[in-house]
Amino acid sequence: MTQPTASTSSPSIIICAWIPIPDPEEDDDVGPELWHLLLTPDERIDRLNIAQQVYELDRDFQGFVCVDGKMRLMGHHDERSVEEEKKTWNVFLDVPMPNGK
Repeated sequence: MTQPTASTSSPSIIICAWIPIPDPEEDDDVGPELWHLLLTPDERIDRLNIAQQVYELDRDFQGFVCVDGKMRLMGHHDERSVEEEKKTWNVFLDVPMPNGK
C-alpha cells in the first residue's frame, strides 16, 4: 500500500481591493491592489504592489474575476463624454497570480 504524498502548496487566498492613489491633479482616484494571504505554515500576507502601475495605464478598471490562475481586471477606456449607465467593459488586464493560484 502506498502512502499519500503531502501537498507542496499551502492554502492561500488572493484579496483584491481598490485603494487611494496619490495624484496631485485628482482628489479621489483609486487603483486595484492585490494581497496574497498564505494560510500555512507561516500565516503571512504579501502585497503585490500593482495599484500604481495599473492606475498609470489610464483605464477605468471597475471589476475583476479569477480565471485560469489569473486575476482579470475589467474596465473601460476613459471616455468622459459617455454617460455612466451606457459604459461597457471593453478593456481587461490579466494579472498572473503567485504560484498559479
